[in-house]
Amino acid sequence: MRENAEKQAREQWDSVPISLPRFMKEIQETIKPGTVIVTEAFTAWPDLRRYLEISEPGTLFTLQAGALGWGMPGALGVQLALPERPVVALIGEGAGMYAIQALWTAAHYNIPVTYIIINNASYDTLRVNWITSRGREPEPEWLRNYVELEKPDLDYSKIAGAFGIRGRRVEKPAELVSALKEALQSGEPAVVDVATKPVG
Repeated sequence: MRENAEKQAREQWDSVPISLPRFMKEIQETIKPGTVIVTEAFTAWPDLRRYLEISEPGTLFTLQAGALGWGMPGALGVQLALPERPVVALIGEGAGMYAIQALWTAAHYNIPVTYIIINNASYDTLRVNWITSRGREPEPEWLRNYVELEKPDLDYSKIAGAFGIRGRRVEKPAELVSALKEALQSGEPAVVDVATKPVG
């Protein structure tokens, strides 16, 4: 399975927007051992499981049901509970908007969570669920109007700045590693907003 995943990642290595396989592989190679992952990104979950090596109990936090909005503040709670560990939160851009005020809390109390926003400019989980539930039925044109998050685009690097947090937007694959390292090594709350390809 890992060999197949590696091949898939290489086939999409330089695609723009950034492919989820490359995104997850770069995170895996950048984070330190013992880093705690908090994730609220439903459509990225399969790639997260393929590429991120979670080898220690208590270093992956996710949710069992389908509610949205717990990931942003939840990551703060995990960091407070495990202050000696780096905490990385992988959050879908749609899910992040449910509790964006968590960035104020992170800044106010200087809680050094690194938020990595998986930004495919849509509530992709809603679109994928629609397609899955309808089988071979073509995706209706109206669905696009309800799931896309653009006009205006959500730029989390600017949103982070409004809350007094360092933010960086990444649109090119070659910029990803330096952005991740900069955020992880800052020792303070940070946001990396990564433009990724939709899943479906």
